[in-house]
Amino acid sequence: MKIKRKIGNMIRAGLAVALMTAVSAVQAVTVDLLVLYDGYSANYFNNQPETAMQNWVTQINNAYQDSQVDVQLRLVGVMPHEEAGSDMGAVLENLRVDEEANNLRNQLGADFVTQIHQQGSCGIAYFAVASEWAWGVVGPDCGPMTMAHELGHNMGLAHSRRQGDESGTRYRYGLGHGVDQTFGSIMTYHWLFDAPRVSKFSNPRITCNGEPCGVEEGQPDEADAAKAIQNIRGEIAEFRPTTISGGSSSTLLSRVSDKCVDVSDRSTDNYANIVQWDCWGGDNQQFEWKNLGNGYHQLVAQHSGKCIRVSDGDVYQYDCHDNYWSEMFERISSGSGYYILKNRGSGSCLRVENSSVSNGANIVLASCDTGWWSQHFSFE
Repeated sequence: MKIKRKIGNMIRAGLAVALMTAVSAVQAVTVDLLVLYDGYSANYFNNQPETAMQNWVTQINNAYQDSQVDVQLRLVGVMPHEEAGSDMGAVLENLRVDEEANNLRNQLGADFVTQIHQQGSCGIAYFAVASEWAWGVVGPDCGPMTMAHELGHNMGLAHSRRQGDESGTRYRYGLGHGVDQTFGSIMTYHWLFDAPRVSKFSNPRITCNGEPCGVEEGQPDEADAAKAIQNIRGEIAEFRPTTISGGSSSTLLSRVSDKCVDVSDRSTDNYANIVQWDCWGGDNQQFEWKNLGNGYHQLVAQHSGKCIRVSDGDVYQYDCHDNYWSEMFERISSGSGYYILKNRGSGSCLRVENSSVSNGANIVLASCDTGWWSQHFSFE
């Protein structure tokens, strides 16, 4: 196959098609994921693909944690994108060289890109550990573990010996594992074991339905996909530069007014109002984008150490609580380097009230709409 030969010459990889779908002692690395979706998929998810993809990413992150894999996906964008192709293989080839898709990837700093697409079977991805091949395609009806499977191929994992695979791209043990009538791990075709799929990567240090979930390195049938991912987790987290780093301080610039989000009067009090004001570099206009995992963040004011919180449409600062949904935001690209900031608790987005260009205009909540410039903010 042409693609397989080309990749094999460059990075000893092939094209892996899914017809369906280390002990964790160090801090997990963050791997940024961009999800694109076609119109068919948007309809499949009742025109709420962002919510569906956040749910998928949460389940995949749970699978990493349960597998003792120190990786957490961060959903940096869920964007509409149509990709042509007569089958999933063609869609994948076209996606990898698509200018719009590559521009979005670079803009959002996505280490991996997955296209949700109606065409073909459940999933396909490049079998490799390399930034230029970190692309995959998944069917909308195939679920989060199929996405985890395809991302596994992008991380150098093969299927299982039951399927005829003998090695991952980097490590011989980078394979799935199963036990007849008991389980099949994420990278297997579990029906070949006449068993249910478990939401875990092979790992001999944990159990799956009462049996070891993998085979120790060095054994003839070695299978330890978790260890294989652990070995390359730092590398894959640097496939693209992070565009917004947790722990860094940024100003939030409104697209509609060219003014900065500001804690009014530089107050350190709870319930201090959040407004817009001419950008002047003050620490009450500096916010840490604090990563809480699963794609959610807090906006922490640098002068006060308090968080932007929402309640009944109002936006203000308050003492930070990491488990309060009213303080959790996800950023969704609206193009040209701008984002809408969607609150987890309300499902609404931050907005400059009445699209005002005046100093002191309130930042409020409104129904999310990427078409409204009053909801567009850049991190500077």
